[in-house]
Amino acid sequence: MPTLHAFVISWPGQEDNAAGIAQQARIAAEHVTVIHSCRDDLPLPDRPDWVQLPDAHFYGEKYRRSLALNQGEVMLHIHADTRCADWAALVRRCRQAYLQVPTLGVWGANTEFTPFHFDEVRIGAEGDHDLVPVAQTDSVVWSVSAPVMARLRHLDFSPIPLGWGIDWAAIAYSLAHGLLVVRDRQAVVQHPQGSGYDRLLASRQMVAFLAQLAPAERVALELASSYVSHRRMLLGRAP
Repeated sequence: MPTLHAFVISWPGQEDNAAGIAQQARIAAEHVTVIHSCRDDLPLPDRPDWVQLPDAHFYGEKYRRSLALNQGEVMLHIHADTRCADWAALVRRCRQAYLQVPTLGVWGANTEFTPFHFDEVRIGAEGDHDLVPVAQTDSVVWSVSAPVMARLRHLDFSPIPLGWGIDWAAIAYSLAHGLLVVRDRQAVVQHPQGSGYDRLLASRQMVAFLAQLAPAERVALELASSYVSHRRMLLGRAP
């Protein structure tokens, strides 16, 4: 069974949720770390396995820090505003997926209220399997394998303070190197709609970040993103 390091991504107002998720995740993961951002004058009391960053640090810096801290063969990220009936069971499903599929690069949970709906991103017939190949996993509750982490560590995260595009980079690398990208239909999580930041700015940052991908990765990115756009058109949804 691959070793797994779970990171809970937290910010002001999510402290209790983050603590509860971390407590359950520890049942099934070798390592659990909460990465929490807060104001310098309002730090939390010291807590084991919590890393505190400045309040201005959003997902981009938190992901970069988790890459540096990771101690697992699989790195799982869980945003603290999500809900799940059993986080320990979700961690086990994530670990089992990498054991079941040795060529798995990116795993994503079945997230409600995501910009990338399941029927827009699934590749091929839905079938009766729980691990469904997709063109996008979303990055609310998701994980990557060791080869994907190694690639991401070579990217410059400074263009994306808000963190958009990390999932696309991981997916592009995986597809360009014969690694699978899946969503687990049985790993169900709830996520609130909306965001508290400028989505247009986040999108512009993402374009700058993804410009550093290698040629083969850019081709894979274009194919995956075009596939999602095509599926949305077939389903009669706005791009």
